Formats: sequence, C-alpha cells, structure tokens
Amino acid sequence: MIRGAIVTCSGSSHSCHGELSRKLFFLDVQNLSEEMVLTSKNVKLRYKKATRFNNNSGDQVSLMCYARNGATPTDRLFDYSGDISKAPLVIKLPRLGTWYFYIVPIRTHGSSNESGMHPMPQLCHSLHWEVFGCPSGKAGPNCSWERYTIEVCS
Repeated sequence: MIRGAIVTCSGSSHSCHGELSRKLFFLDVQNLSEEMVLTSKNVKLRYKKATRFNNNSGDQVSLMCYARNGATPTDRLFDYSGDISKAPLVIKLPRLGTWYFYIVPIRTHGSSNESGMHPMPQLCHSLHWEVFGCPSGKAGPNCSWERYTIEVCS
C-alpha cells in the first residue's frame, strides 16, 4: 500500500452530512498505482428536527460516490461511480493527478411517525481510501513482473 487515510471531521471518527447534504473531497495521485479503493464504513443516520413527510417505510440511505480525474464530478458527468455504503469503489490503474470525489447521500426509503412528521436525518460515516502500488522496478499482478523503461531511438 502506498498510502491511506480516513476522512473525519471535528475530531470525530465520522464525517457527517447534515440533512443529507453533499460533500466534495479530493486526492492527489502522484505515483503510478495499481488501484485506488474508497470505502465508507460505520454508516449511520442521526436524527434532528421533524418536518412533514408522507412516507411510512423504514429509513434507508445509499451513499453514492462519483469520481473524476482532473475535474469536479457531478451525478451526470464522472469517470467512476458506485454506492460505497454497499461495496468499495475500486479504480484500477488510476491516472496521475488530482482525483475529485463527490459524495451524495440518497434516501431510498423514509419513515414518518403517526402525525406525518419526519425527522430530518444526518448521515454520518467514515470514508477510507487506499492507493496500492508496487515497489520501484516492479509491476503487474501482485507486483511479480519486472518494470522496464522503454526508450525511443531516433
């Protein structure tokens, strides 16, 4: 593993999206890498004030991640995407440069009490990332191949 980290806020082990807001993160990939993996762990809903909402099923939220190299992604324009609350987002052979990650909580089902008042959730989670690469001079699956530099002769 080249490097990895956990994105947190306020000294907590969780990053929180108030009332299901969206967040943007970025990561600089400076060395050739075999793969980059983003995972969200400890996904939890916390509740604040109540508002009107007409749905009586259980709360379920997906945590969509849109990734793009060199530019800010949107939910319509991205290089890679996935629901990181269900499975890691794996990017094989990521290009060098700055990668931007747009994290979008999406409510798939909501709940309300008998008065029809719906508590506005705050989604909290830990965002983990890892960039895997081979040692100098190695390449390929499990870093088992020799890496050679190709030179051009004119």
